[in-house]
Amino acid sequence: MPQQSARPNRWGVILAGGDGNRLRPLTRLLSGDDRPKQFCAISGSRSLLCDTVVRVSDVVDPEQIVYVVTRKHQAYYSRELSGVRRTRVVEQPENRGTTVAIAAAITRIRALSGDAVVACFPADHHYANEDALRQAVDAAFAAASAWPDRLVLVGAQATTPDTELGWIDIGSPLEPILTRRRLPARPCAVRQFVEKPPAELALELFARGCLWNTFITVGRLETFQTLLREFAAETMQTLQTMGFYEPAAAAVFGTLATSDFSRDVLSRCANRLAVVPLSDSGWADLGQPARALSVLASQSLRRPNLRLAAS
Repeated sequence: MPQQSARPNRWGVILAGGDGNRLRPLTRLLSGDDRPKQFCAISGSRSLLCDTVVRVSDVVDPEQIVYVVTRKHQAYYSRELSGVRRTRVVEQPENRGTTVAIAAAITRIRALSGDAVVACFPADHHYANEDALRQAVDAAFAAASAWPDRLVLVGAQATTPDTELGWIDIGSPLEPILTRRRLPARPCAVRQFVEKPPAELALELFARGCLWNTFITVGRLETFQTLLREFAAETMQTLQTMGFYEPAAAAVFGTLATSDFSRDVLSRCANRLAVVPLSDSGWADLGQPARALSVLASQSLRRPNLRLAAS
């Protein structure tokens, strides 16, 4: 494992506050209760959250990981996060979507660190080749430092014209800014970011070799703040004036509009994005039962009969 001391300004955010409704038929069968997918072991003995922690700890000092969770799931995450500092856990009074979750994490990191490059990771994804993931994330961190005015996405090679994922239309390679610094990979500009396109557009994007958005997003703390203030101004203003340890926070938090970061932020600022390609990683977003069952099949594991969940 690389020396973490060489990465003092790296921070990670693990987004684990979703409700996991779409995968509920499968997770109910696997766990015997209604826990969200990130707290469920889909393949193997560890939960998706635990798998994510292990992956992120390989590129970020574990002491510099912030976890975004939702209070009603406390019974599921309390044991897994029992050794984590209280300041590293952002406990949302309720789930208000990924924009709010990222804004809350960025606000917390601002209070903990004056200077940081931040990477956000979903807690419900699968990677068959984690070495490829680590290399891509290292490249994204380097690119975010070299091009501090951009958020850097990690884009996976598309294998189908999926209409339920975000798509990254790749532009030209970015011109070197720090000529004496060797980057792990040459990042590209982003022509267009399309979230969940209709079928006809998805076919076009697939044919053009566009990438799937893994939702791993890396950028300087100030860059996240700038874009959130522009596209989620009310959310940022509210979060910066409330305390997550105050009993009154729940009432204030409930006034925030639910917002999706891909749709409401990334798709509106393509000219301020960059992308690093992720190749041969076996990436899968486990948001739908079909994708989770495909992962199980790829590992020669038993595929549960989802009809049992409906009976």
